[in-house]
Amino acid sequence: MTTLRVLYVMLVLTVLALCVVWQSREVQRAGYCLERIQQEADCRMAEIQTNEAYIGKLKSPQRVTHLLTTLGLKLEQPAPPKGGKPDEIAEQPPAHDQDSPDEDDD
Repeated sequence: MTTLRVLYVMLVLTVLALCVVWQSREVQRAGYCLERIQQEADCRMAEIQTNEAYIGKLKSPQRVTHLLTTLGLKLEQPAPPKGGKPDEIAEQPPAHDQDSPDEDDD
């Protein structure tokens, strides 16, 4: 009976040891996966910063004026609207239509 008991205890300990090894392997694998994802995110962030710098360069007023002069185009400033400040948009009343469905002819 003691031999069976010893074998049972060894079996339980072996199963527990295998579970610990399996769990540590999963943690290690998850760590490598996390590290790879972090490196990819860093790479994407650097790519985004490079693209934003490139877009800023393309939108720069000096580049636009240089291209206009190179292409022989003339740069004109838009005239402000009449009767108001340049930032103010003049509101016009809506055109009154005679066949408007809102009017009831009794």
